[in-house]
Amino acid sequence: MTIDNTVHEIPLIEIRPAPWNPPSRLKPERVKDLADSIRVEGQQSPALLRPVEAEEPIRYELVWGHRRFAALQLLAGQTYEDFAKYADFGQVVLKAFIREMSEEDAMISSGIENLQREGFSDIEEAEFFQTCGERYGQEAVKILAEKLSVSDRYVRKRLRFLELPDQALDLWRTGVFHAGHLEQLLRLGDNDRISAFLEEIDEDGVLKDLPVWRLQDLVDKHALSLHSGHFDKNDCKACRKNTDVQRRLFGSAKEKTKCLDAACFQAKEQAWLDLYWPDCKENKWGTQAAVICNDYKNYNSFSLNWGTKPTEKCRTCPQFSTIMHLGGYEKDRKFRAWHEMVCLGKAQCYAAAGRQTKQKEKEKNKNSGAGVPAGASSDAPRVAWHGEHFRQEFYKQEIPRLIADLPLDNPRRLQLTLAGLVYSCDELHQWFCDKFGLTLPKPDYRDFGSASFPVLLNLVRQVTSSQAEIYLPEVLSKIALHTGYGNGNWNCRLTFIDSDRQALAEFLDIDWSRYQITAEYLEKKTKAEIIAFITRDSGLAAESAFLEYCQAQGFPTLEKLAQAKKPILVDLVLNCGVDLYGRLPKEIADRPQLNL
Repeated sequence: MTIDNTVHEIPLIEIRPAPWNPPSRLKPERVKDLADSIRVEGQQSPALLRPVEAEEPIRYELVWGHRRFAALQLLAGQTYEDFAKYADFGQVVLKAFIREMSEEDAMISSGIENLQREGFSDIEEAEFFQTCGERYGQEAVKILAEKLSVSDRYVRKRLRFLELPDQALDLWRTGVFHAGHLEQLLRLGDNDRISAFLEEIDEDGVLKDLPVWRLQDLVDKHALSLHSGHFDKNDCKACRKNTDVQRRLFGSAKEKTKCLDAACFQAKEQAWLDLYWPDCKENKWGTQAAVICNDYKNYNSFSLNWGTKPTEKCRTCPQFSTIMHLGGYEKDRKFRAWHEMVCLGKAQCYAAAGRQTKQKEKEKNKNSGAGVPAGASSDAPRVAWHGEHFRQEFYKQEIPRLIADLPLDNPRRLQLTLAGLVYSCDELHQWFCDKFGLTLPKPDYRDFGSASFPVLLNLVRQVTSSQAEIYLPEVLSKIALHTGYGNGNWNCRLTFIDSDRQALAEFLDIDWSRYQITAEYLEKKTKAEIIAFITRDSGLAAESAFLEYCQAQGFPTLEKLAQAKKPILVDLVLNCGVDLYGRLPKEIADRPQLNL
């Protein structure tokens, strides 16, 4: 390159912009500001041109100074294309150095000048590095690092950022994420995993104003504990997806060693399971194989289908398996299954096993009462979940009414509000007990200091209205400031389970005399169960009005009634004219004892 520090005045008509720095990149407001300055003070700083061979009148190409060039065009009232048409504008000149330069030198010099003078954004800097790399290969990385006084790693890292998924680049382009955020995302490995991670945390609305340290915590939590894997980890010691290595690179991961490559972890753990699972002491289900998969669909589950149990033949079949999700291990590294016993074989074989076990159950139940499983009492319900299901339906119907009917001065209003708010965040549970001098019962106290809703509801009965009024604002403030992340101990609860709803109903003194038998319930019952409801649970058999109605329908005695078909029995119960409120089937009346 020939160095010439002479400032020349070159007509604008003889100059063209560089192809790698088109005028469309320039911000109009900044061009206008510079034009106003030049109008008053003139052009203070020279541009840089390089001679080129081109069609007349072009003799030079801009290396840097594109904004000055555009400002002079604006003062002349024309764009570059207009200058090419009107030769009389040739009198408008640009002050510039003229130097012999190769295209490579010109491009790098232009980019460096822009980075130093224009205040490029991080992503524009990376895109410039990318353009240089595409034109000049790996040599450009070394030249850029030398010219900018940065390390080769700095340049390569920016190039690697541009390979991130579009969602991450959009966050970078809009200024939501910066280089520090992107370094944390790179720790996750492949782009599919990064995209899934961003979608997951974006649902919680935490991306805006997310500091790097918090994103680092989220990435750490997304990783798998390397300790939990059963495979040989010698190959993992130098792996860049090992957080011990990440710690040296990024100063991250203060916790136990974790693996950031889920696919590699899964492959190694699956290989170990294939070798050792059948005889593994942790195989408490006696299955022949274990499959790690988060979305396994082609299976039939013995665990979920209560009518099907594995036969002796099933238990020796290689398709008799356990499915576990990735990371599905307890703290002591014991396996936690997604589905404990499944059949991965043909559906016909599984169905045959189901028919075989059902036939055996039927034979065992033959002399044990209608539909009652062997080993159970004759009073046991045929379908275990019916009682709980219809209790819950009644709770859902009554709880809103009971809450709405609470008088404004009833202390339970404040107690219930306090219990609900405290329950919504795990970390408030111990705080609540400390504030009021209460103690969480040991069986319900977990490592992270949370309690079940029935326990909290029982404890809150000891809180007076005046105490609740004092501390409710503090609880609300804590919840309002809660982000859901940080030390990893604060988890939000968004739903009630059955026992929670039962505790709330009992807290509100639910009135079971308002329960009324429904057609939906009776339709789910067998004929024998409806007869049991009439003669044993409901007391209808002792009601003269019911008996008279049955007689009018052609069933003068209970013996005749027992011969009626199920639809007729349902009709007799629902349309007999007897008040059905408060007549509870035994399976609904037998509510489970809450653990308080």
